Amino acid sequence: MQFGYADDLALLHNSSTPEANVVALQQDLENILTWGDTMGISFDPGKSELMHFTRRPRVSNPDLHSQIHPCWSIPATPLNKPMRWLGVWYDRRLSFQPHVRIVKARGLQTAAHLKALSSTVRGLSPLVARAAAVACIPSSIFYAAESWWQVCTAHCDCERSTRPQSLSSNEHQLNIVLSAMCRAILPVYKTTPTAALFREAGIPPAKAWLNEASGRMALRTQRLDIWHPLVTRATNLESWRSNKSRLARAFALLETPIERITPLRSPPWTHQPSNTELHRRVGYSATMKTAEGYRYQEWLHSIPPSAVLAFSDGSQAANQHTGSGWVLYHHSNILQQGVLPLGTAMEVFDAEATAAYCALKNASKYAHLGPVYLCLDNLAVATRIVAPETCCSSQQIFDKIHALLANFPSLHGVPTVRWVPGHSQSHGNDKADLLAKEGTTSLATFRYISYARARRALCIQKWALADAHFTHHQSARYRLLNLNARNVPKELQLSRYTLGKLLACRSGHGDFEAYHIRFTHHDANMRCQCGLPKTPDHFSSCLAVPRRFRFSNTHTSLALLSTFNGSLRFEAWVQKTNYFNQYWSQH
Repeated sequence: MQFGYADDLALLHNSSTPEANVVALQQDLENILTWGDTMGISFDPGKSELMHFTRRPRVSNPDLHSQIHPCWSIPATPLNKPMRWLGVWYDRRLSFQPHVRIVKARGLQTAAHLKALSSTVRGLSPLVARAAAVACIPSSIFYAAESWWQVCTAHCDCERSTRPQSLSSNEHQLNIVLSAMCRAILPVYKTTPTAALFREAGIPPAKAWLNEASGRMALRTQRLDIWHPLVTRATNLESWRSNKSRLARAFALLETPIERITPLRSPPWTHQPSNTELHRRVGYSATMKTAEGYRYQEWLHSIPPSAVLAFSDGSQAANQHTGSGWVLYHHSNILQQGVLPLGTAMEVFDAEATAAYCALKNASKYAHLGPVYLCLDNLAVATRIVAPETCCSSQQIFDKIHALLANFPSLHGVPTVRWVPGHSQSHGNDKADLLAKEGTTSLATFRYISYARARRALCIQKWALADAHFTHHQSARYRLLNLNARNVPKELQLSRYTLGKLLACRSGHGDFEAYHIRFTHHDANMRCQCGLPKTPDHFSSCLAVPRRFRFSNTHTSLALLSTFNGSLRFEAWVQKTNYFNQYWSQH
């Protein structure tokens, strides 16, 4: 097998012995070198490497020699050394442990640099620190993880006893990096449990990141050409849920058939209009954003009175159900209106595109009345409609829209696409919005889901796995608070000092009596100024605080520590009283 990327070429052969592999590779190498001599292309033997992959012990490690080209003598990589190709370090047993050790060291170094910028009292805002950490570390340590990670799904046997031990070891090593990353984000004590770190920093565990990487790889194949090798292999899999290969397990994450997007509609060198030009075509101007409602009313008075206005909109409810709605106006009278439930198969973007297609399709019946104007409040959908080529979610819907516009039965020309600012006192837009919300209340089933919905499903799976990990590993203190890990916590918006005190009270890892006794801190001050022992809940009932600053009976410590609104009240109280510096005797 021959494959590669850009100018990096790889030769792969499967044989029963390394000696037989060398014979097959030697023949392929000589064919390539002969072809290169014919075409005037030279290859550098100094940059060539050879590695034999096997899990059997005490197997030979022969070199490769070319009989036709004597200068081509490629020594095999030593048994105890990995080989780097396209940014991935391959070892002889394909355990990828050397690769994980290298990316672990790189990630720990980055986390240490970020941690040096802050302390538990001052430094970067936790929200800014998280943004910097997420931008730098995960993309580095999870690079090409889909090539070695074995996905765990509900449809495959992925118990720890049946999985290779190297996978569990690699996952543990990456969790160490993520733990250091969380400590660079949060102002916490070094003994804070890992599950609490992941929850409070909004960082899922390594397994969630690895599953997402494999799922993204499987999802990207839906945007590849049908002749791509990965697409061919995925098509030939008899059953994704029974097959045990890494590729099959990755595709099992998608669960439901997904729409296929064709990327080769036009050559890459075809000129595409810029976003500024597309925005101009649909009547959007970023410089006049505050006056868009006024500009829309001006435009509405400038169009012919006989015009047919087609308003469309899409909506999504809290239960992830989407719906489309459209309404047609002529002389301020409703010609037609419609609702289309879409269920959980599409996102808002897809619902907006579907609504626009339905509005145009029904407006073609009234094209003889006057020029048709399609009005919608989604700028992304409006620009995709006027763009010559579309390679995004709901590609088939946009193809139908383009075909409908090209063959629109009207004596007044092609319909005009106009972006309408939301909630701009437009009766048509408000009516379409109500119809779209009505569509979210009905059930609907589709044979496939949209590409955008599939991406959202992977994100939901990632956070569901993070929540399950936190629920299983959380401490008894956190069970009392009844918290979850389904998204990034809003508490990261607090100041670094206040967040440090809040997390100490949540986890119990701070300047408290039980903490000092547990870690045998004999010289610690374990009493508050009021004479009572320091506990995580003591601040809400401390008698040393002036009466006017004390919490009422309704504001219990659990209510203050377990909700975002409670954390805001906690921050305001800390700023007013300076409690932990003035009344809390320091250790």
